Amino acid sequence: LFKNRPFEIDYRTNQVKPIAVILAVSVSQGVDLYMSFEKSVDQKKFCQFLRRLRKKYPDRKFCALQDNLNVHRSKQVTKLMAELNIPVVWNAPYSP
Repeated sequence: LFKNRPFEIDYRTNQVKPIAVILAVSVSQGVDLYMSFEKSVDQKKFCQFLRRLRKKYPDRKFCALQDNLNVHRSKQVTKLMAELNIPVVWNAPYSP
């Protein structure tokens, strides 16, 4: 996944460029679905990921483990998660 690093190196300038990654993990599949972006994940990108995940598993029950990122708590995202029937399990603040 991403050459085993969460960033890219521009070898012309030797600058490190971070990559934002959203992923779905399952016990049976490991990393099952992921999307990567050159910059941070906003509401639009996160909603796109959620729609893609639900499309891949239209009848399967699953939940989303999320932290306190503003995007995760936005009205747009919480509304979409309810529409897609994706319950949330909140990670405790400041935990890994």
